[in-house]
Amino acid sequence: MSQSSISRPVTPGQGGKQSDKPDYDSPWKVVLDRYFESFLEFYFPDLWEDIDWNHAPEGIDQEFPPLEPEAETPGARVDKLCRVRLKEPYDGMIGASPGSQLLDILSHVEIQGGWDGSLGERVFIYSYRAYDQHRCPVITLVILADVDYPNWRPAGFGWKRYSRHEIEFTAVKLSDYNDDWEALEASDNPFALVTMAHLKAKETVRDAASRLRWKLRITQHLLEMGMSDAEIRDVFRFIDWVMRLPSEFKNEIRKSNAKENTVEYISSFELLVKEEGREEGLEQGLEQGLEQGRLGQVQVLQSLLTKRFGDLPDAVNERIQRATIEQLQEWTVRILDVNTLEDLFLEEAA
Repeated sequence: MSQSSISRPVTPGQGGKQSDKPDYDSPWKVVLDRYFESFLEFYFPDLWEDIDWNHAPEGIDQEFPPLEPEAETPGARVDKLCRVRLKEPYDGMIGASPGSQLLDILSHVEIQGGWDGSLGERVFIYSYRAYDQHRCPVITLVILADVDYPNWRPAGFGWKRYSRHEIEFTAVKLSDYNDDWEALEASDNPFALVTMAHLKAKETVRDAASRLRWKLRITQHLLEMGMSDAEIRDVFRFIDWVMRLPSEFKNEIRKSNAKENTVEYISSFELLVKEEGREEGLEQGLEQGLEQGRLGQVQVLQSLLTKRFGDLPDAVNERIQRATIEQLQEWTVRILDVNTLEDLFLEEAA
């Protein structure tokens, strides 16, 4: 598929440097761009069913001029605008010429990470501008990815007295999936994992131990889903990005300096093992079955312990090599709470 995602501009004054504030936009853009069909199938199945997937969707780079000439923001950006072909002619136009046969529509996807009172108005403006430029029906699909405002569910914008101008759009609230976690774990769609990772990333902002525990659990679930090597790599990178490890790990797990305005990156686990000369071991851990996943976790744990406590005794290395994935996960979580190697294994020995 030829698809393009449109990045938001860097905030003035940042100089392209990565902020300490969690970045949820960039990883969403990556998976949305690469797995657009799976995205629609998971969140908007009715539209997905009506699209003729024999015709590859066409990604449209779209940057509208600022709403005002003096606006500080370089331009209003659409998260994703994509032309798709329907199986049957679109019959939702009002005032269309009789006999018109519209098969193509524009799918406008907006990922909204937090509360924004202007969302409806912004979607209204984007939709009109996209229609004005392409003369094609615009179907707006909104993902509400916030977790703090359960009753915030915008669905439209406009006015209707004396004349009527309005937009209604379909919105999916990610936090609703918390009520059906079993369905997420049972799904084979990559966006089930994306949803799990996003929700747990938001939930564990102030709970480092829980974040790491959930990160390992979701990653293990990823390895059990039977995805392709490329899908495993892409989805793991999303998990790793949104579920950043806490500041205690910053010296142990170092990320590469991303180029300005890029959304690609090297995951912290990949970088760590690459620095230790064990990149092949990590790839096997991520891409081949549960046993290889266990071996990858062994290498990650050994690297973290070495960076914190120095060279490991042979007995410790042997113990780690024999450990189950559950033990490895528990020890990795406990790194945040112990001061010595002896303390790490003390509870289990007792």
